[in-house]
Order: sequence, then C-alpha cells, then structure tokens
Amino acid sequence: MFTGIIEEVGEVAKVERKGMAALLAIRTSFARELRSGESVSVNGVCLTVLAVQPPTFWVEAVEETIARTNLGFLKAGDRVNLERALSASGRLGGHFVQGHVDGTGVIAQIVPRLRSKVMRIRCPQELMPYIVPKGSIAVDGVSLTVVEVGADWFTVSLIPFTLEHTTLGFDFRVAQSRRCRQLGSGHPRQICPPPAKGLGERRPRCSAEAVARRVVPSEPTTPIAH
Repeated sequence: MFTGIIEEVGEVAKVERKGMAALLAIRTSFARELRSGESVSVNGVCLTVLAVQPPTFWVEAVEETIARTNLGFLKAGDRVNLERALSASGRLGGHFVQGHVDGTGVIAQIVPRLRSKVMRIRCPQELMPYIVPKGSIAVDGVSLTVVEVGADWFTVSLIPFTLEHTTLGFDFRVAQSRRCRQLGSGHPRQICPPPAKGLGERRPRCSAEAVARRVVPSEPTTPIAH
C-alpha cells in the first residue's frame, strides 16, 4: 500500500529485455535501505525488489505489467517516481494507492498558470464513471486531486512542489510531446487489454490500448478546444 506522496525521483540505470518482460535497474539514494522482497512503487506500479546493488535496485515488470502499464517504454536515463510501501505507523499524506494500475491516458493539454500547471489527460471511457471532481487519482504514482471531468478527459492542477519533486514537472521542462500516463483511482475495477505481441507492441482492440499506441511517436501537444 502506498500514499501517492513521491519519496524520490530515481533514474533507470539499465533495462534488460526478457521476451515480453523487462528487468529494470533503478538508481536511488535509498537503495541501501531496501531488502529483496520489499515492495516499491515505480511510477505508481507496485513492484517487488529482486536484488539490491547500491546505488541501484532491480525489479521485474512481467508480461501482465507491461500489458497494463507504460513501463515497457522505459529506457536507461529515464526518470521515475519512487515511493516505498507505507508502514503501519506512517502518515497518510495523499490517498491510499494500491499500485494496481487501472489504465493509461495521454497528456492532451498543458496550461501554465501563475503558480501552477493544469494538465488535461485523455482517459479510457471505462474509467470515467469512477473519476469525479475533487476526487483523488494517482498519475504516474503521484496523488492528485481531480479538478474538471469531461466525456473522456479530466484535469489536475500541479502545484510548484509537485513540479519540482516529481517527473511531472520534469516533463514540462524537457518536452511537450504526448506522453502515456498511468492512472489509478483506488477503485476495484481494472481494464483488461489484449495480450501484447511484444514489448511495447499493443493491438488497439480497446480504448486503453489505442491510447497507449498513440504515444510512441513524439509530436507537439495539440490543445483541446473547450
């Protein structure tokens, strides 16, 4: 169980492809404190620590994880949001995040404000009944509050602290391309996409998979008309 309060932004040090799965070595300052078998949230996905080699630790994203998340797109040098599992005596600063991703969305629009950024995300319609204004949602593992909700989109407001301490702010600085985002709202319903033919390859048989395919080419962000 996690809270959506990001502990640290780590870096993917190495990716080893294992058929439709992948082994990830992630560099972080708290690697020395980890033990094999512990759970760590990597961009909102609950993964098991396989081995610790400070300053890195290893996790595996198996076929099911690759099919349901965007971890298959990670490469060496990418930054990832990290959070260790919540202890029984810890503070719940965000909301309960299970680490079981419900689906993937695409950043459709970024609107700068005086002290914040507003991000609009296109979302599979299967998830829309569970996303409500002022409700909580985890985007790449970050606990956020939903601002507005449309037919197939929602918006979140990113405060300066979130922009400085998560990958959401890093993306604003380096690119304005469409990016796949992992969504988790804490409800029990899951999206069931078709099996992937290979790592990063998905057949668009449902909305979640169609969304995932559109993020592969980098292209300028096109604002959505209100």
